[in-house]
Amino acid sequence: DKFSNEWWRNFNVKTKNFAKQKIFTDSLSNEILDKLKQAVDRVIRNIINYKIIEGLRVSIDGKFSPNNLQLIYNNVPSNHESIEDWCKTIFHQKKFAIIQNGCQHLDLELKKNIAILFAPLIENFGIPPQGLEVTLFFGNYGYTPLGFHRDPEGNKVTHLHLGPGRKDIYTIPPKVYEEELSAITH
Repeated sequence: DKFSNEWWRNFNVKTKNFAKQKIFTDSLSNEILDKLKQAVDRVIRNIINYKIIEGLRVSIDGKFSPNNLQLIYNNVPSNHESIEDWCKTIFHQKKFAIIQNGCQHLDLELKKNIAILFAPLIENFGIPPQGLEVTLFFGNYGYTPLGFHRDPEGNKVTHLHLGPGRKDIYTIPPKVYEEELSAITH
């Protein structure tokens, strides 16, 4: 079973106790994939309807601006409009990213489904020191507008790509990243 106790033990082995990046394909059943996609739709609608600011970043053509937030707040999708169609309408052909930290608080069903997926992980390995946080990355962007970055110490990041299309994740060994960062800042 996907995301079972055995699946997570295998995940732990293949990632060398979460220290090595690894891609697992077809990990989500169609049922959970549909539930998560519906939750993403509700999260984005809640961001717009409640004008959520905390943890929200909107990038258009690789640039963050307060005007980007106003663009989404001032263009509420209709109840019958898909979020994908809404994005095509307001962003046109531009590359965009909607990034929302802590989005598990914006939809109860998302919180429940994430809890179900990660319950065996917590049973086997305990609660992560920073808890569980779901960050939404949504858009047609090529490279993340955040650029290369290092997640805070103690965070273990799992990306669930819901499609459509392909997403590539590029990683840099920590030592190389630190050397490059040091060269840039000095």
